Amino acid sequence: MPKPSVAGTATIKVTSTGNLYYVHPKDLDWDLSEIKKRSMGDEKRYDAVWERDGAKVVWTIWEYPADTFNDSDTDATGCTIQKDFSEFAFD
Repeated sequence: MPKPSVAGTATIKVTSTGNLYYVHPKDLDWDLSEIKKRSMGDEKRYDAVWERDGAKVVWTIWEYPADTFNDSDTDATGCTIQKDFSEFAFD
């Protein structure tokens, strides 16, 4: 069964401390967070959350139609993403 995946390394700088973190694909746990019924079947949303020093990053990948990468998004709070993952996929 296909699942969300990312490639490369994300570099995160925490605003409050200035600490720099390197996030690798193996550091993320993807959770199915939402399912919506659409014309070509279910649209599934998967989220992976990373938190350190009061900062939070949520990576989101949508699967639609089934087994197909549709879109991605990255939301950062309390930090800046100096470099995001190089590839988002649904493999």
